[in-house]
Amino acid sequence: MNFISSVPPPFILNCWKHHFQFLKINSAIPFEEIKKGIVQIGESQMDIYVGNLSPVEICNEIEILLSHQFKINLFNYLQWLMSEGKGFRLIEISDGSCWTLRFGEDPLNFIHLHPGRKSPLTIRVKAQVLKIALLAISLNEIEELNTNKINHLRKEYLNLPPVKSIKDDGAVLNLIKLFK
Repeated sequence: MNFISSVPPPFILNCWKHHFQFLKINSAIPFEEIKKGIVQIGESQMDIYVGNLSPVEICNEIEILLSHQFKINLFNYLQWLMSEGKGFRLIEISDGSCWTLRFGEDPLNFIHLHPGRKSPLTIRVKAQVLKIALLAISLNEIEELNTNKINHLRKEYLNLPPVKSIKDDGAVLNLIKLFK
């Protein structure tokens, strides 16, 4: 399994950070594989696409939109990307979601995709919240999830300090509800 992306070149999309349906499907994989995926999530907050389009469908739509503007290759993409002087561009696809396009440093996967911040069909999540939710689901700890269970996950797998109350980590409970 490719833990960063399940999309074709020239795209790169870290589905562990940015695609909810990918996460939902992969939350059922063996625990050791979940741990490998969690490493790809990083430490900051991220926007996660919660719409119905698959990663490949998103890339196909963006590829069509870009191909109407230029022949897709590394040089043309960089020129287009830098044309507004920001180093990134936003593009809207058929379901109304917006995607941020950046430069991917791999010469074969140079179109780096992220869901747009505050875009329709996205949620903003802290990395530790996503990691704890995935661990809880993978370890079948979601029934009667309590402060002790969350603190065990935080300490045992993520080396994070405990929370005083499950209410302090309410975002985990909200995210787990989305997975159900």
